[in-house]
Amino acid sequence: MGKLFRELNRQAKTRGLANEFTVCFEATHHGPYLETPAMFMEIGSAASEWSKECAGECWADTIENTILQPENEKSSQRVVLSVGGGHYVAFMRDLVLANEDITPGHMLPSYLLDDVMKGEKEWAEAIAEAIDATRRACEPAEHAEAKICVYVDKKSFKSEARRAVVGELEARGIEYTMNKKDLNNKRVPASSS
Repeated sequence: MGKLFRELNRQAKTRGLANEFTVCFEATHHGPYLETPAMFMEIGSAASEWSKECAGECWADTIENTILQPENEKSSQRVVLSVGGGHYVAFMRDLVLANEDITPGHMLPSYLLDDVMKGEKEWAEAIAEAIDATRRACEPAEHAEAKICVYVDKKSFKSEARRAVVGELEARGIEYTMNKKDLNNKRVPASSS
């Protein structure tokens, strides 16, 4: 997904579409439920954008230049999931564009985890499923060496909720960081606050 996103960004700039369209990630937020790794791609959010031929051609060329071409990217990727933040994940956009070796995993927005301090455990199940689904997507041989890390947006949670999220990650033995610099410095921390 990182390779495809970088190519889409390049295609949009080359075609002069970067001023008309924002190339971004949306946080994980809806189904359908699938057993196979999947990715949803959109052109805008209105019918007037969907019908723009230049945008469709941009996506078609992006797909042809990535998915339909042999894999040339390093097989040892860093896969980063994010917990916290909003519906659009600008942090992940910047991270993926700045680091060729990063592939994004699930991005769980703060509103998906609103029940962290309500005594309910749906938030923990959402984190566990996002991690498990990302691991399943990394199983093919070309990603067998992938290192998974979770970025916890510490500004998205009050301290008690943040401790609960971090505690859940530690209990599962998942590497995490709350420092974006760790990810830009090509470091996947054992755990970092």
